[in-house]
Amino acid sequence: MLKKITLLSVLSTLIYIGTSTANANTLSELNKCSVVKDSLERLVCYDELVKKVNLGSLPQPRALQKSSSSAPASINTVNTEKSVVDDFGKEHIRNRVEPDVVDNVNFVIAKVEKNKSGKWLITFVNGQQWKQIDSTTLRLSSGQEVELKKGVLGAFFLKRLDAKKRLRVKRLK
Repeated sequence: MLKKITLLSVLSTLIYIGTSTANANTLSELNKCSVVKDSLERLVCYDELVKKVNLGSLPQPRALQKSSSSAPASINTVNTEKSVVDDFGKEHIRNRVEPDVVDNVNFVIAKVEKNKSGKWLITFVNGQQWKQIDSTTLRLSSGQEVELKKGVLGAFFLKRLDAKKRLRVKRLK
């Protein structure tokens, strides 16, 4: 794997620089390095070859570019670069703390009916509609008070207050 990465980096460097008579010599040295059997010696050979090629003309990644100003500015640049590197990939992570998170709610059932597949369609007095998505059996009736509870991975469960069984449900309205 290391051999492939090193070879790929050397080849991409050569392609970037372009083809010239100097690169013909570099290509022959590259072939010499690829023939070396010992992985450590091959890596040293590739490293020496890369040092010979002028890498100063290659653009550096933005987070790793060095500042050409005075020392205090470069310290600030290093701190900025560190924060940029530390924040990389954190776009989807929410740092908000939601203090008013509700894990369960009690509702009174206004209307209960079964669909064609025998699963419950439940309407509460506040107008919310929920449907059963698992195959658990539970007796429900209008006027009954039930508890809706959050589960993991976005699941919701409906439970009668006087029973231990619960249904997995999904909100429709």
